[in-house]
Amino acid sequence: MENEEFKDKGNDNITEEVIKKDVPYITKGQKVTDFLIGFFGGILYSIAMTFTLGIFTQPPIVDYVGVFLAAVFLVYVGLIVYFIGFNKRKYIGIGLLGFVILILVMFGGCFFIANSMLVRPNVTP
Repeated sequence: MENEEFKDKGNDNITEEVIKKDVPYITKGQKVTDFLIGFFGGILYSIAMTFTLGIFTQPPIVDYVGVFLAAVFLVYVGLIVYFIGFNKRKYIGIGLLGFVILILVMFGGCFFIANSMLVRPNVTP
């Protein structure tokens, strides 16, 4: 019954075998949606951890900031590994990884621009 309803929605090119395999992605829209969930989920995770880090920078707990940062990093890497390796919705993990790559590219661009703006003395031979 469910397969007939699925085909009635304009998905006639999907075979019964694909539906029975329990494949999580049948259309490109589902892949894009999961990628965006991972990407913006990474942004929300980073914002939440930034606010939490603000709590940890208060004077009595300052000594544990490094431990907290390591834990945050390990949890984020664990999420990426879980979604790419062990979950059928791998595009969420790819979105999380895409967010990390974007952040690294942005930092690299900032360092490149800052380095090019340095005043270098004229050295004449």
